[in-house]
Amino acid sequence: MFSYRHVFHAGNHADVLKHAILVAILRHLAQKDKAFWVFDTHAGAGLYRLDAAQARKNAEYASGIEALWPVKKLPPLLKDYCEAVARFDAAHGQQRGVAGRGEREAKAGSARAGGPVEAGSERRAAGAALMAGAPSGKVVRAGRLPRWYPGSPWLALQAMRPQDRLRCFEAHPSEIRALQNNLAAAGRRQVQVFGEDGFAGLKALLPPVSRRGLVVIDPSYEDKRDYSKARRTLIEALERFATGTMMLWYPLVRRRELMLLLENLPRLPGLTDWLDVRLQVSAPPEDGYGLYGSGVFVINPPYTLAPSLKEAMPVLWELLGQDARSGWWMGSSNER
Repeated sequence: MFSYRHVFHAGNHADVLKHAILVAILRHLAQKDKAFWVFDTHAGAGLYRLDAAQARKNAEYASGIEALWPVKKLPPLLKDYCEAVARFDAAHGQQRGVAGRGEREAKAGSARAGGPVEAGSERRAAGAALMAGAPSGKVVRAGRLPRWYPGSPWLALQAMRPQDRLRCFEAHPSEIRALQNNLAAAGRRQVQVFGEDGFAGLKALLPPVSRRGLVVIDPSYEDKRDYSKARRTLIEALERFATGTMMLWYPLVRRRELMLLLENLPRLPGLTDWLDVRLQVSAPPEDGYGLYGSGVFVINPPYTLAPSLKEAMPVLWELLGQDARSGWWMGSSNER
């Protein structure tokens, strides 16, 4: 089933929760010099335009990243996330500007020389701008909503050093082409993209050589079998990479499969350290269909994550909650 396209949902409340946690884990991994690997089982297109027609159709970002953007004082976890988005937006805007100039200059030079424009010149100019011209240090968020929104692959790339590695899976025929093109622009040899099912392909890559890393499992759950596949993938990943950090995103929907997954996650074989956090933004739809929140289950979370979330989640609830049934919850192995 390939009807799901994340561009229609980019920057929504689920992305905010998921990506804020992702950024926090990546920052923690980068504190040590030793290399880390990131494995993304459902990478999507890698980046999205919030001013694209598809994103504006339902404007889900309005109840997500847009609600956080004008807030000047945010808890560190949310502040770091917003700055990561701002850094990407600023760099990618510069990238497109340089790419446009590079393409025009290539065409002009080619016309003068009487030869063809070299294929890929725009992509190389874009990649050079993004990697060399990205702002560093403190990032000031612009007044406008960001035009460019990073998916998990780009958030990982922004946090990576030369010694780190990124492995992405995507099976959607349209998304994999977009992901390959988008990541090729970065010109980073540390990245590999696989056009296959991440559930099936992940185990062959574990454990990483460095024995440090993060597994990101973020299926669309368009297929009800994704719930059981996610559980099985975590079990297999723990068998091969017991010390790795793993995060599973899941939707809050009225499905029996979800209830079974949530019941079984804390009981995974070999699991000793976990954290589960959920954000409910509205009452469950009366017709039983639709997303009313989401959660993230983290295995072997950084010790800093729980206190950071305890500070951030009340603020996130206040900013993104839509009615009286909204709220947040967090549990962990330490509370059992």
